Amino acid sequence: QQQSDAQLANVIAEGRGNMPAFGTRLSTGQVDALVKYVRTLGKAK
Repeated sequence: QQQSDAQLANVIAEGRGNMPAFGTRLSTGQVDALVKYVRTLGKAK
C-alpha cells in the first residue's frame, strides 16, 4: 500500500517483473476497478 492508485494502475496496465501487462486487455474503467479491489485485499484482516 505504499504505491499511489496511479502507480498501481500503471503496474496493472504496463506490467512489472514477472507480472504481464494487462493494458491491452482491460479498459481504463476495469483497471480502476481492479485497483480498488486490490486495495481491499490489504484491509481484509
